[in-house]
Amino acid sequence: MCSPVPIVLGIISAGLGVAQAQAQYQAQREAINHQNRVAEQQFQYSKLQAQASRDSEAQKALAREQQMQQTEDLARTVEANKIRQVNLAYMERQQAKAQQKRGAALEAAEQRGAILASGRVGNVIDSLLADVDRERAQFDFYSDTNLAFFGRQSDEQKRGAAAERAARVASVTPYIEQTVLDPIEPIKRAAPSSTPYVLAGVSSVIGGVSTGFSIDAGIRDAGFKWEGGKYIRS
Repeated sequence: MCSPVPIVLGIISAGLGVAQAQAQYQAQREAINHQNRVAEQQFQYSKLQAQASRDSEAQKALAREQQMQQTEDLARTVEANKIRQVNLAYMERQQAKAQQKRGAALEAAEQRGAILASGRVGNVIDSLLADVDRERAQFDFYSDTNLAFFGRQSDEQKRGAAAERAARVASVTPYIEQTVLDPIEPIKRAAPSSTPYVLAGVSSVIGGVSTGFSIDAGIRDAGFKWEGGKYIRS
């Protein structure tokens, strides 16, 4: 009959082995769960960062678009004011030319009247009248030429205003948004298999039984036996 001491020692040894295997299994599960939680938290944080970056890029693009619109509106306003000033100057020049031509026509008419009233006849009066008409024609020619030249200058000023407007508009270019990719979702680690730890527990039980038998055999070899609730020499 096997004494209770080896049995108790075997049970203790087996229990310690099983408890150690179970503790290792739980520790492995907790470590994997912790790694998965950390990976998930980092993934969510990276997603928030990516979204914030996209929002920032969109705001930059919108701000640049508004700047472009404001620049174009201001450039068109400046162009319109310059063209208005050019047109006003041309109209004033036209009006001045018309007044000068009317004045020249009145002066020529007075000169013709004076020549006719002088009582002269023949080629002399015809020559004087021709001189008056020639001077008036020359005045009209130079007056029309000057106005035409001023008109060409006005056209150049208008084209210059348009070119200045285009340069101002082109000075502000659209903002090219940077592409922000979403982070890659982490692959969660699976829970550890319990098979190795179950086998370790079974091995501990077997080892505990073996330990009990070994202790009992050692006691018997030493010349003791269990009898009456205690060991006595056989």
